[in-house]
This record gives sequence, C-alpha cells and structure tokens, in this order.
Amino acid sequence: MLHSPAPSVTRFRCIQCGAFYEGWAAWCSACCADGSLVHVGQRTRAALDGELEVSDARTLAKAAWTRVECLAYPTIELRAGAMIVIHGPPASGKSTMLARALDSFRPEGAVILGSYEEPPGPSLGERLGRLAIRRGDFVVTGRASLDQISALVRARKAVALGIDSAQASGLSADDLRRLLTVTGLRALFVVSQQNKAGKIEGRQSLPHEADVVIAAADLRWRIEKTRYSPIGIEGAVLEAPQTETAKSRGEEQTT
Repeated sequence: MLHSPAPSVTRFRCIQCGAFYEGWAAWCSACCADGSLVHVGQRTRAALDGELEVSDARTLAKAAWTRVECLAYPTIELRAGAMIVIHGPPASGKSTMLARALDSFRPEGAVILGSYEEPPGPSLGERLGRLAIRRGDFVVTGRASLDQISALVRARKAVALGIDSAQASGLSADDLRRLLTVTGLRALFVVSQQNKAGKIEGRQSLPHEADVVIAAADLRWRIEKTRYSPIGIEGAVLEAPQTETAKSRGEEQTT
C-alpha cells in the first residue's frame, strides 16, 4: 500500500558560493547572488538500504547490450540500466528535457517523474501541458522518501524514473544507483543543479556514477560523458521527436 509522501528535512544552499541556509531567501547574504538558493533535501534511513543487489551473469550481460531509447532525442544512445544525469544553470532546459525524455521513452511501460523542486499542481501541470505530454502512463509524484519512490516504481512496474532534482531529493549517487538496480528500472534520469564554475552542485560523485552526463544551456544540450557512444553529440532541447514510423523506416534502410 502506498502512503502519502512524508515531509522531508530540507535546507537551502546557494548554487553560486555553496552557503547553507535553514530557510529560503530571495538572495544569498554571503555572495549577494539573486535567486541562487535551491532545496537540498536530507533523507532518513530506508528499508531499501538493506535490500541485496543480486543478479546473474547472463542477465547482466544481456542488459549491457539491450538498447533503450528516447524518441525525442534519437541521437542519444542508451542501454538498459543506464543512469543519465542532466545538469545546467537555471532555465537552461533541464526539466523540459527530462519530461520529454520520459514521455518518449521506449520500451513501453509506465514512467515516473519525481518532482521534488516543483510540487504537482497547476504550475507543473501547465508546463507539462505546453510540452504536449502524450503518454497515458506518465505518473507524477511530489516529495517522496527513497522507500516510497521504490514502492511506486514496483507498484506501477515502471520502466523509467526521473528525479528533479538530485539536490532537492536528498538522494546520493549511491542511493540512485541502488534504486536503479534493485527495482529493475530500464533507465534513471537525474536533473542536477550546477555551481558558478559549471560543476554539478553538491553531488560530485554523480558524474562518476552516471553512465551518461548531459550539459544543458540555452535550450541546447551536449553529451559530456557516455559509456555508449562518442562524446560531444549535441542538439536542441525542443527538437522534433522521431516518430515510430520514421524509426522503423530508418531501420529498414540500414538492413
């Protein structure tokens, strides 16, 4: 049985200078930056921490060569079990890219957006409406504990999960990798804030743990790291999605 998300312990941190605050403010008193404070969640111990990560060699080998994809971004090559980190400054298109990636994710199945920074409501609904989300099994949840999000993934038999953002969720890179492997997700997308130097804010192990790292800026994206293809591939956050018909036609031409 799923319960309502429990309130999490939240602090705020300046993404420019790293100063912590117990409450939100319009500007940082340490560096005088405007609008630079973001949520930094802190999670409690979870039952998922005690679950054993176990598989077999054949399953692992098969997953390593099983393709998954986002029709909205066909040039981004992915494999089953991938963790994809999308980082960038505010208003760079990170959350938009996340929503479009989830909506166009294949294989078919439920996808879940864990919206930790913006609670489910009219504002988020309007943004998703502008993106013309087509998927009928696109589930949105607000703040949830590690166990609650794990239970939701299992209950919905979700194929992909998006976390927006790593800092607001309070989940570490190890938490996210465990969530991905224990629940059997095909892909986990994680939005991350970045600091003034362009580095991922507050979760420096995220780039190391991720299979794909994407930098977003001015509604453009660029692959900075990937285990599956050459780096440097780039595109527009709002590029036209590839249709199933076009995809199948392309496959026929290459065979």
